[in-house]
Amino acid sequence: MTWPMWTTRTLPWVSRSRGPRADRTLTSYRAAVAPRIAHCTPALGESVQRAVEEASLALARFEGASTRGGTVLAPIADLLMRGEMVASSRIESVNAPLDMIAAASLGVRVHVNARLVAAAGDATRALSGVADRRHLEADDLLAAHSTLLAPLAADVDEQVGRLRSVQNWIGGSDYSPRGALHVPPPADDIAADVDDLIVFLRRQDLPALAQAAIAHAQFEGIHPFVDGNGRVGRALIHAVVRKRGLTRQVTVPVAAAMMAQGERYTRALDLYRAGDPDSIIELVARAVGRAAAAAQESSARILSLPEAWRAQTNARRGSARQRLLDSLLEHPVLDAEDARALTGASSSATYGALDRLVADGVLRIAVARKRDRVWVAAAVIDEVDVLLDALAE
Repeated sequence: MTWPMWTTRTLPWVSRSRGPRADRTLTSYRAAVAPRIAHCTPALGESVQRAVEEASLALARFEGASTRGGTVLAPIADLLMRGEMVASSRIESVNAPLDMIAAASLGVRVHVNARLVAAAGDATRALSGVADRRHLEADDLLAAHSTLLAPLAADVDEQVGRLRSVQNWIGGSDYSPRGALHVPPPADDIAADVDDLIVFLRRQDLPALAQAAIAHAQFEGIHPFVDGNGRVGRALIHAVVRKRGLTRQVTVPVAAAMMAQGERYTRALDLYRAGDPDSIIELVARAVGRAAAAAQESSARILSLPEAWRAQTNARRGSARQRLLDSLLEHPVLDAEDARALTGASSSATYGALDRLVADGVLRIAVARKRDRVWVAAAVIDEVDVLLDALAE
């Protein structure tokens, strides 16, 4: 069937800013009207169907290759989630050093950007976790948003975990919707628009990646939050894929592959709102395929690290240093308490082992504060940038 187009309607605008005269004198604007898609089915083009099938197979193969005893290997799962949360945050210009992000994952007080990136991972895990158990509800999107922006809650409390109560827009002026590239639906429409999307998410009759791409595009068009729409919208892709059983545990860095598309992604969203979902479906499918291939290469490098570490350190068998080495893939971020638990040794022996591994170049001190010292396995953490660089090419 023909996919429904978005339309617009004219609404009054009352300026409350001291911006340019053109903004102060604006009296009306055109806001988007989201079509109801709950029961619509796209007629996918042949190339789109092929891209969806190929990406679905690539994702299934990768998860199968990354599984041992029915569970995705923890180092691989950790690497991929770090890659996804870093890439998704970078799209929104939320940047932080990888070491600081790693420290934030332990709850260590670091720069707010690092905590926001870590929170993006928490939000993605939360939505996927819900999708493992049941259908998503609107409240789950609100909860993910609350998790995402928790580091900012003290400053923007009225915006966190709530549908927006104000008009927002993308591009154009900072003071009014004048010249905006997209003006999402007005606040009064948002609840009904999200409810329609939730019904669409319950369907089982669409290819999983097509459903995920459409859900993402519809969500981004609605833009239901004041901030954080992109990150929650990308987390929604993973939730749909998980809910439909295309993956059961793995989270490939789709955001990184999408980030490399730039203008093509923006154009695909424009075409979607014009009634053509093929472009965004194909873009998401190909991003998934590229992410699965790059993740396979990164995973192989990660799993080869213990052998390299043994050659690099020549640690004595049974020593505190060797016990730490044996644990680093599954615990690449450590504070002193973690390290003591892993070695089972005294504080002095544990600190000695940590110091030796820093000198060996295996560990790196991420946070040097005496009470909050954090160490990271350098090669494990740095592999995130290697993965993201590969997907950016």
